[in-house]
Amino acid sequence: MVKTCSWGTCNSDTRHPDRIQNVAFIPFPKPKTNWEKCLRWVKACGRPHSQLNPANIDRHKFVCTKHFVSKDGPTEEFPDPLPADGSIVKKNRPHWRQRHALSQSRYNLANSVTITILILLATNLIAIVSVKSIPYN
Repeated sequence: MVKTCSWGTCNSDTRHPDRIQNVAFIPFPKPKTNWEKCLRWVKACGRPHSQLNPANIDRHKFVCTKHFVSKDGPTEEFPDPLPADGSIVKKNRPHWRQRHALSQSRYNLANSVTITILILLATNLIAIVSVKSIPYN
């Protein structure tokens, strides 16, 4: 089966090896398993609704690696293809629960370090007090 790129006006396909040197084809996210990502990719491709929409996404829809920030394809930081209309690319931001959990773990780590330091200070003070209270006769 011939792999063709669904992005904008890209004409990369496996029938023309001279056009696809060092290019791989990334399969489109399937709407049944990853609806939001599929919609983002459809929007980024910039094709008319009649040509590309979630209803006609199947195993034969691909985007070539020319249209990603990293030339190796999607990354965690930039999981979607570049928009075909030339708009600004945004980094993938973690969900608010993940951000909250990360800030809580940092807060808990800081508190545990503070408590450990306080315990060490308290034990040193007790040792100092006990040394001072011992008679030197």
